[in-house]
Amino acid sequence: MDGFVGRRMALLCTSFLIMALVIIAVPASARNLPADNGVAVIGERNVTFNSMTGSCILKGPLESVGTVGKNSIVKSFTTQFDSYNQGLVSGTYNTTCTAGTISFAFTDATLTAWVTSSVSGKSGEEVTTVAKGDNVTLNATTNLNTLTGLTATIDLKLKNPSGVLIKSYAGVDFTSKDVSATGKVSANFSTTGLDTGTYTLSIETVKADCNGLDAEGAAIIRGNRARCNSQPQPDEHVRG
Repeated sequence: MDGFVGRRMALLCTSFLIMALVIIAVPASARNLPADNGVAVIGERNVTFNSMTGSCILKGPLESVGTVGKNSIVKSFTTQFDSYNQGLVSGTYNTTCTAGTISFAFTDATLTAWVTSSVSGKSGEEVTTVAKGDNVTLNATTNLNTLTGLTATIDLKLKNPSGVLIKSYAGVDFTSKDVSATGKVSANFSTTGLDTGTYTLSIETVKADCNGLDAEGAAIIRGNRARCNSQPQPDEHVRG
């Protein structure tokens, strides 16, 4: 799927983070959508519609509620709908089952990640490179809070310059971060002790907690460089 555009990284004796996003899927227990204004994320494996049963037909996206457009998608299924690899696009759909018809929305997964400085005077600023020893914050914004009824979680997949996954660092855990309330999460830590070089960061859904939705993101690059002096020098700032 289309990802977030990679950004340039400044390398001195350098490097730090890169982030990513894609969609795949696995089986999970069903999630029931409410009768009105329910939202499902494309890639969820088992979706039911207001507890309706029997043979069902999904039609959409709708040009307007109750009106199927000429390029509409039509899918037949029984009770539970698997939205993975069905060619769905974002929009409003009608689902008609034995017990009735409801309208709801399918939307693409949104998984956005970036890195911000935690250094005094730069706190909250997005960074392209940091000095080794500085604090940074890994940030993730998703739309997984739309997965009502679930405790949706993600992993912040941080890999070192050798490609080795770092699941935790300096007492900070990067796995199974709960985003069910707001869709957002962050993790702050010191880069002291990390090797210099290019790191990568991607957001990945925890499939078992997201109704089978498997998503890992498109990458952007960030850098972290070593301090060669005990005190920072004027030329030790981010370079484009």
